[in-house]
Amino acid sequence: MNKSTKRWLVGGAIGLAVLFATAFVVVSIVPRGSRIRLEEYGKSEGVSIDDKEYEQMIADKRSFVVFVDKPGCLKTANISAWFSEFPPEMQFKYYDLSWGYVKNTSLHNYVKYTPSIALIRSGEVVAWLKADSAEDEPYYNDPEALKAWLRTYIVF
Repeated sequence: MNKSTKRWLVGGAIGLAVLFATAFVVVSIVPRGSRIRLEEYGKSEGVSIDDKEYEQMIADKRSFVVFVDKPGCLKTANISAWFSEFPPEMQFKYYDLSWGYVKNTSLHNYVKYTPSIALIRSGEVVAWLKADSAEDEPYYNDPEALKAWLRTYIVF
């Protein structure tokens, strides 16, 4: 075997080793099935639902975003506007659930204050924003931070 053939084989082996190592790291870091594939993408729009509709969606094991709001809340109005201003590839249908209905749903185990956004995958709450959390405060004040949070959990 000549010198150039040996270099090619060694280089190829190293390249394959790097490729497999990179794939292993990616698979290890990003948990399988951790992100939500929503049922509807397209134009960002909120659809109002009540407690019974929410519980039926949970029973049907649907995957969706629910926005818990309270009429007259400035942060609620900001977030609704931000959703509609997201770039086209981040537009999605979300469900508005008024704060008054939350106490009659299983969501009350997670959402204690408004506004809040809860992400549901196959009928299970997988992530939510807490209105009273200093850690979650940036998501309520900056649309770019909210986009980043959503991209962490939603397949766009």
